[in-house]
Amino acid sequence: KRISSGSLLNLRYVPSRNWWAEVTTGIEKESLKSRSNINSASSFCTSRSGFDDFVFSAGHNWFPSEESQIVLYGLGGLPSKRSVTLFDAQDALVGTRFYSLGLGSEFSYSFFNRPKRNLIFVFQNRFLHFFKRSLAPILPADAKVEPGNVTDLLFTLQYRFKTNLFEAGYNSTFFSNQAILLKTREIKSH
Repeated sequence: KRISSGSLLNLRYVPSRNWWAEVTTGIEKESLKSRSNINSASSFCTSRSGFDDFVFSAGHNWFPSEESQIVLYGLGGLPSKRSVTLFDAQDALVGTRFYSLGLGSEFSYSFFNRPKRNLIFVFQNRFLHFFKRSLAPILPADAKVEPGNVTDLLFTLQYRFKTNLFEAGYNSTFFSNQAILLKTREIKSH
């Protein structure tokens, strides 16, 4: 059983209509309870509070027409916590523990934009690469985890009527190049 709560913190700097930069994190509390199962002889309960990973991004907006916008941006993530415990084998509690680097884009088109209502189509995509690292004591000290890449694709249609916003969409996430890298061992016989 997992319970999470928190607040998102975002600081954005917009020096002009076309350029922007921001840093985002969250203050979170996550609790995890596990009962014993066939693979584990004991139950455990743990929780962690603190800052989530810090995500830095910067981008450029283009406005090809009154109805459309294109955004290109780069982003990088810094883990708020690097240490790993045995409880992290169940999943990371507050933060990923990995550094990341990526890029993304967005295209939006407004079919109509009136004071009382508008209809906007949005397509966003993002590619992130997470850098490998040791996860001792979960894995042997000489092993590395290669979390690989994450690709997100988001298609959405937003309809606003006065102060109400209705949104429908589809978000797909693809993971690639994930691995656990173990050192090869040489066993000599006498």
